[in-house]
Formats: sequence, structure tokens, C-alpha cells
Amino acid sequence: MTFVGCDMLTGWFFQGFPDPMPLTDCWNRERVENRQELAAKMETWHDQILCRGVWLAVEGTDCRRLTPELVQRLGDQRDRAITQYMSGIGWITPEDKGHEVSMAPLPRGLRLDDPLAATESRGAMTRIPSKNLLAALTAVADRARTAPHIVWRRWWVSEFVWTFRARQAERAATASVGRGNRLPADFAHIGVED
Repeated sequence: MTFVGCDMLTGWFFQGFPDPMPLTDCWNRERVENRQELAAKMETWHDQILCRGVWLAVEGTDCRRLTPELVQRLGDQRDRAITQYMSGIGWITPEDKGHEVSMAPLPRGLRLDDPLAATESRGAMTRIPSKNLLAALTAVADRARTAPHIVWRRWWVSEFVWTFRARQAERAATASVGRGNRLPADFAHIGVED
């Protein structure tokens, strides 16, 4: 089988995203029962992502979106499909454990018309994201000097993920300079200071 991963609008991608996200600091502060519930919500969201963003190439140039039934029939390959999809949009980077991008060539002339997805995604575009996701969305929008609704409704999720990662890298670099990774004293002699 050949699977095709499609970029999607940020708001549509994050539809149903659990808050807080498992394995984050916020999640670690939750009670054990809540952690289990959030982990189950994350698995459900992964299934939804496969149904929204991954297509199965069938006969010639025709493709069809995965259905919940098809996702369940993937068995062990379901986790591999989500890893490949998340790697393809940049959520999982080459430096991360488990990074894997499918190397299968894509069929020529694919048709990915899906009026149902356009209708479903319009509903997602009107939803205000949960607290942590809203904070990330606002931070990305501020950094890009644009309104959050532009990022939510018009940016592809790969653009959002890339910008978020770039902002995190910038923050980490700034923090490391402030934590004692100061320039050597002899740099001051040539006019370069922290």
C-alpha cells in the first residue's frame, strides 16, 4: 500500500488535540488518572490525524482518505504511519528518536479532492484552542508579527511547526548565553561584549 501524507491547515490539524500534551511538564503535574485519560485522548487524536492527513493510493491516480476502520486495520503499522506523517510535517525531526519519512515515490497525477474535509475543517477553524495550544499559537503569531487567527486559519501545520521550533531554538540559544555561557573576557578587548 502507498500512503500519501498531506499538509493541512493548523486549526484543522489541532482539532481534538489534548491539553496538556502527554509527557510535558504540565502533564507530569497531573494526577495519574488524568494522565491516563490524556494519553488515551492523544491516541484518539493520532487516529484522527491519520484520517484527516493520510491518504491511501488506490487504482491509478485515485486516492482516498483513511477511515477509522482502515486505521484500526493497520494494526502495528498504525504507529509507523503516524510517525512517518509527523516526520513529514516536521513535528518529529531527524534528531528525534523514531524519525522516519517514507521513501516510496508518489504516484503521478494524484487527485486528493475531498469536499467533506473542507466542510469539516471549517468548523475547526472557528474553535478557540485549549490553554497551552493557545499560548503556543499566540507566541508563534507574535513572533511572526501576525494575528493568531491568520496562523490558525491560513498557515499550513508544517509552517506552524517550523516556526515554533525556530522560536524554541532561539529561546534556548538566548537562555544559554544568560546562564553563564558568556563570551571569554578577552573578547571585550576587541569590542565584543555579551
